[in-house]
Amino acid sequence: MNPSLSDSKFEKAMSKLQLLEDSRTILHRMLQHAHFSFSNAQRQMDRTGLLLAWEAVPTAAGAVKPQYCIVREMKDGGNGGDAGVGAAAISDDNVDCAVWKLVNCGDSAGEDPAKWFAVAPSEALRECQQHFRGVVNACVKVIQAQEEAITAAATVPVT
Repeated sequence: MNPSLSDSKFEKAMSKLQLLEDSRTILHRMLQHAHFSFSNAQRQMDRTGLLLAWEAVPTAAGAVKPQYCIVREMKDGGNGGDAGVGAAAISDDNVDCAVWKLVNCGDSAGEDPAKWFAVAPSEALRECQQHFRGVVNACVKVIQAQEEAITAAATVPVT
């Protein structure tokens, strides 16, 4: 194999690993911010006598529905669902043919989860909700970066 081609594949794999590390660092920071935001919202709600805990979540069957779904979309417009998880063929083109995305699922007319805890959710609770949505988005980016890093590493020849 051509040494320059081997070097370029190695450099591509290393850049994908760096992207993965950067994505994980961002996820870690976002989790820290979300946890702090949750503690802040919980403290504010405790002062007003409201409960921000698991016990406030409805437990009846069908009461809790997903608002967002993670899907794998083909860049040509097709939708791979999650059937392609871990089963993707290893090639240079694979990195560019599919991406993981967070999309609204079902009807968006469902009840806002923040209203499980209060009729008029506080600004702190809304901020907490936004931080955790950011965490989910960061998770999707980590998934995408990890898949790209694995695919790029698999193309590097072992000598």
